Amino acid sequence: LEYIHVHRTADDGVELLGGTVDIRHLIITGAADDSIDWTFGWRGRMQYALVQQYAGDSDNGIEGDNNGLENEASPRSYPVISHVTLVGSPNSPSSDTGLLLRAGTGAEIRNGVVYGFNGAGLDIDDEETFFYALAFGGLTVSDSVLCNPRNFQNDRDEPFSDEVFFTGAQGALPRNADNEAREFPDCGLGLEDALVEGDPSFTPPADSPLRMGGRPLRDPFFDRVSFRGAVEPGTGQWWTWTRFD
Repeated sequence: LEYIHVHRTADDGVELLGGTVDIRHLIITGAADDSIDWTFGWRGRMQYALVQQYAGDSDNGIEGDNNGLENEASPRSYPVISHVTLVGSPNSPSSDTGLLLRAGTGAEIRNGVVYGFNGAGLDIDDEETFFYALAFGGLTVSDSVLCNPRNFQNDRDEPFSDEVFFTGAQGALPRNADNEAREFPDCGLGLEDALVEGDPSFTPPADSPLRMGGRPLRDPFFDRVSFRGAVEPGTGQWWTWTRFD
């Protein structure tokens, strides 16, 4: 599935219920619930995904589950996602979590940007999700940037904090390498115009630090590019066919 724009839906932007579908060049704007939602064993690939929340109606940028009734159910959700930009609504109480991973999901997420979510940038829930990440390396986030009013949602009953997960290259999660957590609003990423409802620009300036620091995947499905986020700074050519009215 390629070149899809979903605008102002009353529920999730895209919901993936199992399967292996691949997606490239996806834009979700103004979804009233989660923008990208997966569950029940989705094992597809995704490259170049843009999410923009609107104030008033929104939930999570990504809500990734395996199976809420049986967290260890097979096949385990394990999408491979590269070059995603998730933009929240920092002044809206309904702008929840940028990247919510729970219910035992696996995933490989690389070259992502989570920006401006009022709830948290990253939240990992449920014991089996942590266990799958720690024991099997089945949940990884690398080469990615968080910049939100609060970057991590840490809960007391978790085996280790979301911040430890994100910076795990220093410890038990060596694949979680080269991540950055920056302070909002002074992120220095050049994404301020991505917050504008109805007339956004998702293209960072050419001198944005997102221009470098990406790490390509070896899978031939993915373009081998070295920027981070869904849009190469200074270009922006792939998303300009959209409308927001």
